[in-house]
Amino acid sequence: MAETLDAGRQFLLLYDAECGLCQWTQKWVEAHDPAGLVDARPLQTPGLLGRLSIREEDALREIHVISRSGELRVGADAVLWLVSQLPGYHWLATLNRSHAVRKIARLTYREIAKRRARQDCQEGQCHF
Repeated sequence: MAETLDAGRQFLLLYDAECGLCQWTQKWVEAHDPAGLVDARPLQTPGLLGRLSIREEDALREIHVISRSGELRVGADAVLWLVSQLPGYHWLATLNRSHAVRKIARLTYREIAKRRARQDCQEGQCHF
């Protein structure tokens, strides 16, 4: 995994470059990552998914975050984990230890992912 990350980066964020909500998320992470910990790359980057042994259908279904050490998290778990690494958001790590919080986050993520698949999400907004 380390050979896939740019120097100094600690996390690889795979996002769908054809999804407005995914692009918004990538831009938000970039704006809140002054230390440059996150290397955000479109899952459409040629050869990237193959090098990471990630199936395209899995990458399209849920966001993937991989640490420099090779730890992989997907979906809501990936979002909470990654954001908790950013300055000012470390408190999310404590909150994320709660089973109830993780369950709510996963249910919310699943609903948003369903709507994204139907193109109900654009410009960072999901229309319920």
